[in-house]
Amino acid sequence: MRALLLVILGGIFIGIWFAVVRKLRAGRRHQSEVQKLLKLAAAEGTLTPAQIQAALGYSKEKADAALLRLRQEGLAEFDVDESGAPRYRVAQGAIEARKNKGW
Repeated sequence: MRALLLVILGGIFIGIWFAVVRKLRAGRRHQSEVQKLLKLAAAEGTLTPAQIQAALGYSKEKADAALLRLRQEGLAEFDVDESGAPRYRVAQGAIEARKNKGW
C-alpha cells in the first residue's frame, strides 16, 4: 500500500515538474522572440510582416501572430503606410529599454 502511494505521488510530482519546465521554456522562447523583434525595429521604429519574414525566416502567419502579440502586450501599435500596407509602430520606450539592458 505504501509503495503504491509513493508511485502515485512520484507520478504527480513528475507531471508537475514537466509542466513547470514547459512553461518556463515557452516564456524564454517568447522573450527571445520579443528581443529579436525589438532589435529589428530599432533602425526605423516600425515593423512589417514582410520585414519579419525576410529577416527571421517566419511564415506570413507566424509573422502576423508575432506582431499581434507585440500589439497585445502594448509594445506596438497598428498603422498603415502611405501605400496601404500594414505596419506596426514599435514603442520607443521598449526599444530604448532593450538597448539599455543590453539585450
